[in-house]
Amino acid sequence: MLTGQQAQHRAQDPNGALLATAYPGGRDEQRVALRQALAGADDLDLVRVVAGAGRDAVTTVTADEADYLARELARRRDWAWLWQLALDLPLAGAITAASRFGDGWQPADEDGRALLRRLATGSARDPADPAAARLILCPLALMTPADLTAVTEVLRRQPSDSLELLAACLEYRFGGEIALGDAQQPSTRARPDDVALA
Repeated sequence: MLTGQQAQHRAQDPNGALLATAYPGGRDEQRVALRQALAGADDLDLVRVVAGAGRDAVTTVTADEADYLARELARRRDWAWLWQLALDLPLAGAITAASRFGDGWQPADEDGRALLRRLATGSARDPADPAAARLILCPLALMTPADLTAVTEVLRRQPSDSLELLAACLEYRFGGEIALGDAQQPSTRARPDDVALA
């Protein structure tokens, strides 16, 4: 892949499993070079290669990797995966990912469309309160309904556009299905395959 021999790579590693295994062990400059090489490999699952497999894999990506994934998913017009990525990243990454949507794509549900509009115009300024700052930096995929309760409590003490947006993300993620503070595990929202065009 790094030497531009994509046909040979496909023959040896057709689903990118070997790349996904090797990527995390590379040095920073190797991972950057591999991400650049992957940009032209439209048949590979970028999220799997860069973030790994599993529901919460994207929680370990760096800000540069998250930006790369958002940019490449948008270039591929893979809006459903871009939306899922936005729902899993920390708030700043979610905002960046949401700003990349195009082609009139929107989530199929009205709540999702409203959240996408808010994220696309939002900001993630770091609040002064250390507890609020921790919440803003946490990947959404790792947050629980108890975190939504914590965000609400901090908002009462220190109103913040960033915290209000974070609360909106968590309310969307958990919906009315889970009572606030009852569950301690992240939501297992499935990949949103249904899309709506504006």
